[in-house]
Amino acid sequence: LALALARLASGLPYPALAELFGVPPSAPRAASRRLRRVLLANFRFWLAFPSDPTGAYSAPLPSCRGALCCARFAGPTGPLATQLVAGASSRVLSLTAGFRGDRTDLEVLRLSSLYQEAEHGKLLDSQQYLVGDGGGYPLLPWLMVPFPGPLVPGSPEAEFNAAHRAMCRPVRRAIRSLMGWGAIARLHEEESSRAAVACIGTCAMLHNVLLSREDYSALAPDVEEADSDLGGLHSQRDDAGAGAGLEIDGRALALR
Repeated sequence: LALALARLASGLPYPALAELFGVPPSAPRAASRRLRRVLLANFRFWLAFPSDPTGAYSAPLPSCRGALCCARFAGPTGPLATQLVAGASSRVLSLTAGFRGDRTDLEVLRLSSLYQEAEHGKLLDSQQYLVGDGGGYPLLPWLMVPFPGPLVPGSPEAEFNAAHRAMCRPVRRAIRSLMGWGAIARLHEEESSRAAVACIGTCAMLHNVLLSREDYSALAPDVEEADSDLGGLHSQRDDAGAGAGLEIDGRALALR
């Protein structure tokens, strides 16, 4: 357990951990693999939406249940796209990882189980929604995106966009927090993309465990950052017109 946690927190190379703990060279990697397998198999409830809908965001956007974003981490064979939904406290409510980094945010969303559940009404009720952080998401009945600009300062549309940006800050904070885990910073050292994905999931789970214990030592500062400050946050192919050409549901327009 100490070997696995030391790898997750510090990102020390496996040979350095073996020397530090005085164990055989194979022990740190085996211990890390075992901890990831146990946590992801038996404690998936740490990465789930709360059953109580009162856990939704409050003002300025009522009935919002979280913010959706897609980040990219450097894996052993190239960038890995990871889709997250985070709540107001930056708790990770949904995680989908392992897609190729060259896929757009919208492609990742459509391939995720989150999309299927939301489209079929299994995740959110008719008055609840997520907010999408990134230019590649379309406006959907359950996914609110900003109004396209330019907008008149002080107009309702501009105020909505400002509230939308504020609602997206927790998910960006969650991503920055995950980037602070040593194991995620050294994902390229894992033996396979599958191991790297398990590493991301384990760190997200432990991130939530710490928050539940009111331990904020691994939580990144809450700052308002530009896209460039988060490195490979969004797909390079995403832009404000990525959702163009898609038929927009009238319910989505009315809700926004």
